Amino acid sequence: MKCVLSSQQLPENASVEIIGRAYHATETFVEGLLYARSLLKKLVGSSDLPVSSERSKDADDGSSEAGSSSAGNQITDELSELLSQADAWLRRAELLQSHLGSGIAVSLDDIADQESILVFVTD
Repeated sequence: MKCVLSSQQLPENASVEIIGRAYHATETFVEGLLYARSLLKKLVGSSDLPVSSERSKDADDGSSEAGSSSAGNQITDELSELLSQADAWLRRAELLQSHLGSGIAVSLDDIADQESILVFVTD
């Protein structure tokens, strides 16, 4: 998305055709984010299932139970962070899509700060 919707690809004086292509690219990205977000929500909701099954297998070993719980919490935290990032990118993409749909040539650079882009790409 960064490459397709950057200010180099979508300058302020972009043609209607370029704005239209950017809109459709953003639409695809929004659909993908919505799907990813729904999957992440399911995973966050069910992330304690593997932990509880591990607990039942290791019921006699207290140290294994504590380790499983810790690992389960870490997974839940990581999934929650990914869900938070997906939500942030979805808001940006929807805002971008709204502007592009109105015929306003706006790029991802205009909406998202560079630090947020780098955090999402490197994670």
